[in-house]
Amino acid sequence: MSKQATLTVSPNLASSGFANFYVAAGYTLSSIRALQRGFDATTFTSPAERTWTRGDLDARHQLLLQAGYATNNITFSMLGRLQSGLPFTPIVSGDVNGDGVANDRAFVFDPARVSDPSLAQSMRDLIASSPSSVRDCLTRQFNRAAGAASCEGPWTATLNTRLGFNGDGRRLSRRVNVGLNLANPLGGLDQLVHGSSDLHGWGTASVPDPVLFNVRGWDPATRRFQYSVNPRFGNTRPSVNTLRAPFRLTLDVSIDVGRPTEEQQVDRWLKPGRDGRRGAKADAQDLRRRYERNVPDLYGLVLQQSDSLLLSREQAEGLQKARAAYRVRLDSVWTTLANYLAALPDKYEPHDAYKHAEEAIDGAWEMTRVDLKQNLPAILNPVQLQLIPSVVKTLVNSTGPVRIRLFIAGG
Repeated sequence: MSKQATLTVSPNLASSGFANFYVAAGYTLSSIRALQRGFDATTFTSPAERTWTRGDLDARHQLLLQAGYATNNITFSMLGRLQSGLPFTPIVSGDVNGDGVANDRAFVFDPARVSDPSLAQSMRDLIASSPSSVRDCLTRQFNRAAGAASCEGPWTATLNTRLGFNGDGRRLSRRVNVGLNLANPLGGLDQLVHGSSDLHGWGTASVPDPVLFNVRGWDPATRRFQYSVNPRFGNTRPSVNTLRAPFRLTLDVSIDVGRPTEEQQVDRWLKPGRDGRRGAKADAQDLRRRYERNVPDLYGLVLQQSDSLLLSREQAEGLQKARAAYRVRLDSVWTTLANYLAALPDKYEPHDAYKHAEEAIDGAWEMTRVDLKQNLPAILNPVQLQLIPSVVKTLVNSTGPVRIRLFIAGG
């Protein structure tokens, strides 16, 4: 049985002049409860007894941070998580209740009352050297059986980052992408600061040692087991366990060696009917119809949200007027491109045709961006501007040209 509540904060940095940055933070408060028996969890008496306890993955508090920076040729992203410790149960190593399973909860001896002086001193040493969470878990359970999931491990933090480059604005082709990935840089920093022999566990999930006592014998006179204290109880240092989350640095390079998809698209639309090839030759009207789909009607997209945006009659009319003027200018872009492509001879230069189409599409998007930035803030109020579709908001909040591509399949 689980319950959780999450609060997410994602500020609009574009309105503050930081359009290339994004950040989002979330906090989750959760509770996970499990109905367990001694056959699938820990036990102190009969393994058939069922009890409700905290679940093994019950991290009560979680903080998630996402941040990044993006331009046409550089992207940086970061994902970090901070969460409270997971519960664990003080146990005895071995099977002391005779049910055949080594999962018996420990009886927490009070060093002031135990008759074995060695055990008493070992308990005092353990309590004195343990973190406060482990110390509190033991002292509040003196002279009774340890409760299931009664102790809690320390908070843990994880972090992953990525730095990406592409060829835009550089001598590299747009089809060359380079990514530098840093997996668990906190682990690398831990090793750099503390050395391999004294790692503090930064960036590693904490797995406390749950064994409180080791069985060292049986006293037939008192008919009781004799115990020794495990000095590593509750310890999460990587040096005492085999769990590791190593730091990794990887370099990814991807190269698209084929012709650009857009250039292939130009050939598919222009070659039929030319130079003896089969198919109908596309005329200017057909080409215009195909290319105008590269830039959707974003004014129409906003008007479709009139109910959720609570547009007034004056606002709707203002959008329609701006839309009509914008479409006239946009139509001239597609008409000019379509006439040029339709007039090409049978033997044309594919790359030149592609460059003309590329420049026309870029110009259409830039015209759209400028038009939206000029008109929407004058028509809509600040609250409505936060609710418009994301692609429209990206253009309105942009500080420079934005490269957007919609691949139009088929004819």
